[in-house]
Amino acid sequence: MKLFTYLYILFRQAGTAFIFTVISVGGFLLSIFLFPLIALFSPNKETRSRRVQYALHLTFKGVTFMMRILCLVKIKKVNWQKIDSKEGMLIISNHPTLIDYVYLCSIFPQLDCVVKPELWDSFFLRGVVRAAGYIKVSDPATFKEDCLKRLNSGRNLLIFPEGTRSNPDGLKTFKKGAASLVVSSTCKVQILTIKCSPPILMKSQKWYEVPSTIAELSITAQDSIDRELASNGEEKLIKAQANVNNYMWNYINSCL
Repeated sequence: MKLFTYLYILFRQAGTAFIFTVISVGGFLLSIFLFPLIALFSPNKETRSRRVQYALHLTFKGVTFMMRILCLVKIKKVNWQKIDSKEGMLIISNHPTLIDYVYLCSIFPQLDCVVKPELWDSFFLRGVVRAAGYIKVSDPATFKEDCLKRLNSGRNLLIFPEGTRSNPDGLKTFKKGAASLVVSSTCKVQILTIKCSPPILMKSQKWYEVPSTIAELSITAQDSIDRELASNGEEKLIKAQANVNNYMWNYINSCL
């Protein structure tokens, strides 16, 4: 039995390494071969980014299928009927694992994302995030303007308000960007909560630290945010943003 468990874990470690290779090298190859063709036949940046994002959607559907076949992760969607719109949503979620984005991108055919400068400059992934038109976290004024422009045009935008993966013992403090967008936009704000059991690829967890059983990534659609309730009726912008930030943190934390 111990030998079987050891071999099974070894198999899953090899599978994890394979998936990381597919994502990194695959993203590099897409940037060299497919995305330039999409750009060539796209009349403008809006069309190009949508087509690239759809290509990523199909690619990550394939990746998540391989992850299931390799007995690494299976996905469970809960209360998905609460998502009554397929576009024009501000999607706010916690971020427990490295693969949250992969699964969310495989679910939503169009998904703008807010990315860290490290990804924007990554050798393997910079071609992907730039071709997809993702929004780099840099100047706060430009960041907010770019995000609102996407939302007002009816696009979906994903933001992890922690800015990075959660701590193993719970949520990090939320950054102000997500709350600012909630207050300044009029679109639907869809809350998602993600749990992974047993935990994999979490903060401070090595990629090869795999459990002896397949992990289940549970993505739950929570109620959309009521801005009046979240801001506590506050009219002053800064105080409203602070109220919304606290509300979202407490709400998401209570659902985990």
